[in-house]
Amino acid sequence: LDIDPKFAILPRDCPSPATSVAENNSENQFKVFPIPSLGKISVRLKESADVIQITDVTGRVLLSKEKIQDKNLNLDLSIFFSGTYFIRVCQNNLWSTKPIVIQ
Repeated sequence: LDIDPKFAILPRDCPSPATSVAENNSENQFKVFPIPSLGKISVRLKESADVIQITDVTGRVLLSKEKIQDKNLNLDLSIFFSGTYFIRVCQNNLWSTKPIVIQ
């Protein structure tokens, strides 16, 4: 995933997570492991995704990637400080969110 410390631009086919009313059942849409992690996580998507974001607890987007076709992703988040983050996935105009804990 590309690191963009200033901002991330959302694609037009995915509503802004701040204003989106529809929220997907993330249990069925993707899995993330291990939790907690030392920085390396695996993401298993049920289907391709429009957007994947990693955010901090304030909602600031730290990583963003669009048009993800690969259903098995390995992310290295070891550059992040220890703490709680969130992975947000947009599929079919619906956002799903799960917490990530970096030790």
